[in-house]
Amino acid sequence: MKTRWVIAATVAIVAVGCGHGSGDDEATPATATTVTVQQPATSAAAPSTTVGAVGGASEVRAVGDHGEIDVRFTSRDTILAGTLFVPGAGGAHPAVVWVHASGEHERLRYGPVVDAFVMSGIGFFTYDKRGVGESGGTCCPADAEDAGIAEFGEQADDALAALDAVRSRPEVDPVHVGYLGVSQAGWIVPLAATQSPDVAFAVLVSGATVTTGEEQLYSQLTGDTDLSGDTDRAELSRRLAEHGPSGFDPKRYLTAMTIPGLWLFGSVDGSIPTTESEAVLDTLKSEGHDFSYVEFAGAGHGLLDVNPAPPPEVVPTIVHWVSQHVN
Repeated sequence: MKTRWVIAATVAIVAVGCGHGSGDDEATPATATTVTVQQPATSAAAPSTTVGAVGGASEVRAVGDHGEIDVRFTSRDTILAGTLFVPGAGGAHPAVVWVHASGEHERLRYGPVVDAFVMSGIGFFTYDKRGVGESGGTCCPADAEDAGIAEFGEQADDALAALDAVRSRPEVDPVHVGYLGVSQAGWIVPLAATQSPDVAFAVLVSGATVTTGEEQLYSQLTGDTDLSGDTDRAELSRRLAEHGPSGFDPKRYLTAMTIPGLWLFGSVDGSIPTTESEAVLDTLKSEGHDFSYVEFAGAGHGLLDVNPAPPPEVVPTIVHWVSQHVN
């Protein structure tokens, strides 16, 4: 049976481009010890990854009713830095690893999105994107119009190294760690998820399942702004079908995924084609994949924007779905 929930959202949405992410209060990284973990490479040029993680539960900082841990890890010989937020209760918790959208983004701060997970007993790891904040390297080759496996592969390797770093922590249940990504992460997370058996689940928010060329054409046709009542959606679909797939195609990686996945879309998203992205998922579901998607009626691309606030159902929907898949 096809899973397609449509939720009415009355909160205003920011009209943003495909590369927009969200963020909340910053945490500060600390010095890390390193351990070496062999990790599958996403391309022939990608070496095995050395993962650095802060060791020892004594290094957890108690901040109010939760804990914060500074984590540094290495991906492709570059040190990246982030913060792991964990519930105040002891024990090993499931966790999500945040994967950024395009553009320069530092780690998320402790705010409504992170808090919703932590208060539900789920850890949340977020890191400064490569070349941003306290992370080394260069940002952001995957933002190029002709980005392909090499550029998205670098981001996927960073996400895999982050996952390994989180799984090495005693506060985290290593069996139940997955990804939560936004926008451009729709092309990165499936690539990462097919490279490691340790990825437990994937949640993509406003993440396209179509090719980069189709997304670029759609954004050009809409002006990269959310659709209005005057928009001829049928004409947009006709132009996309006439154009056809081009550029990087995530479908081979989506097809290869064996983990459960959840996608969240806005019905009037002007940055990614919701109708066509859902059609890809419908096909994959009919082939037996454990995929679901939720469409928020009247919502645009910024489903996790901070200002203004996102539709109130978005974060609870994600947290509930993740909780179901880790408990």
